[in-house]
Amino acid sequence: MGSEDGTDQVTSSILGARPRSSSLGDEEALGGGLPANWTLEEFQKRVRGILDSYLLSGEVEEAVRSFQDFAVREASGFLDEVAVCALRTALEQTDQQRSRIAELLRRLHEENILDQASLARGFAKLVCTWE
Repeated sequence: MGSEDGTDQVTSSILGARPRSSSLGDEEALGGGLPANWTLEEFQKRVRGILDSYLLSGEVEEAVRSFQDFAVREASGFLDEVAVCALRTALEQTDQQRSRIAELLRRLHEENILDQASLARGFAKLVCTWE
């Protein structure tokens, strides 16, 4: 029940008017998912393909373009999983390749392909699944 002075109604109006947000993103980013015709495995395979090509070529600009195209066309609501795949790949690589992946993540962030919330969610997912 509400209070007689109407404070519950005012509080709910104020809280309801503000979009919910955290360091992990807003409600829209947190609710995003893969396109209906994709599985997580297919998505990860596609991301790993771009990462593997980048690690072989060392062409960061090409990798940035590939991820930008991928994000716009297919993965806009699931970019945190790009960070997860990149971080997992980095853990399996040499120091030089880890540096390349760190550089790629930095560039993806600079180009606003991966925002801070996507990166934070990627790290959080990785930590939650650590074995």
